Amino acid sequence: MPLVPISFHSCAQVLYNAFMDKGDSIGIWLIPSDPKISHLCYADDVIIFSETNRKDFKVIKYILEEFCEWTGLSININKSSMVFDKAVSTRKKNAMACIMGFKTSKDLNYLGVKLSSRRLLTEDYQFIINKALKMPNSWGGRMLSLAGKIIPTKTNLLSFSIFHCTNSLVPKSALEEIYKICRSFIWNKPNGKQGIHYVSWNTLCLPSKWGGRGLHSSASKVGPLKDKLAWRYLNNSDSMLYKVLYPKYGNLLDHVNTRRKGSPAWKILMDEGKALMPLLRWKVSNGEDIDVFNDTWILDKSIKKWPTFVSPLENNKCLLSNFIYNGRWNEEALNEIMGEDLVNLILQVGINNRMEKHSLELLF
Repeated sequence: MPLVPISFHSCAQVLYNAFMDKGDSIGIWLIPSDPKISHLCYADDVIIFSETNRKDFKVIKYILEEFCEWTGLSININKSSMVFDKAVSTRKKNAMACIMGFKTSKDLNYLGVKLSSRRLLTEDYQFIINKALKMPNSWGGRMLSLAGKIIPTKTNLLSFSIFHCTNSLVPKSALEEIYKICRSFIWNKPNGKQGIHYVSWNTLCLPSKWGGRGLHSSASKVGPLKDKLAWRYLNNSDSMLYKVLYPKYGNLLDHVNTRRKGSPAWKILMDEGKALMPLLRWKVSNGEDIDVFNDTWILDKSIKKWPTFVSPLENNKCLLSNFIYNGRWNEEALNEIMGEDLVNLILQVGINNRMEKHSLELLF
């Protein structure tokens, strides 16, 4: 293992131990049943969470000073900043800033992602639009053919916004501004005059085999771009993110088709979950919590979406555990409500008795 990752891990452990030993009052809860979050570490970056009071800030300052003395590291004051809730008064912000010696800010950029205690608006992503405006000027659009314009549009103009769409809630109005710049670059005449848009933007975004030009629309792919994050969340119940969000919001898959509300992190996961749902299927163990008609556990669709004559008369869940007995399918119970062909198909689904509970698998 390289030396640098080991040193980062060792320093992070020292800081963690310091907070556990002397900073038990430091941190925040989203809800009382959640674990208390005092700090997050990534490489040599640290984000510390605290209530706004002198006592906690003095403890944080003491811990950081001790940490620097133990490790020989130092805090970069110029890159450090403090973000407060909007309910905190300016006077209190200045008092806390004097204790820590850091500047205050309305938001901060962490690993290229803008973090803020408020809802981010289109103007917060103006830097993306400005970057998109500068690109065509350096390409010499007057000397490029239509095909020559398509290539830099696909590889440069549209690709750099993918990172921000994957990790934050970029307003659709900001993405539309980027698409407007792309359309102007593709269709405008060499003399700068507005040209005719011979093909719609949605057609250009289609694959080449379907008559498009393979351009990707981030607005329509926001969910698919984040699928890997939702999959990681669903399969790692020991992660900090899961422990924080699950007690407050519940099961992600139960909310993907409901109105988006909650924190930005939860809204991002809802977008991811909605895009991921058609690609998921339940592995059957004891059948508990698997809805026979509404969940996908056979092939690639739920029974409710099949052209069958099976339909529940009640709104309550019909659990799959009702049709499993001693780790095997209960054929008699299945034949009572389902036809022969459907029962034969169900009998081909394996039951994994080694699993304590059901789990998800990817269809593709």
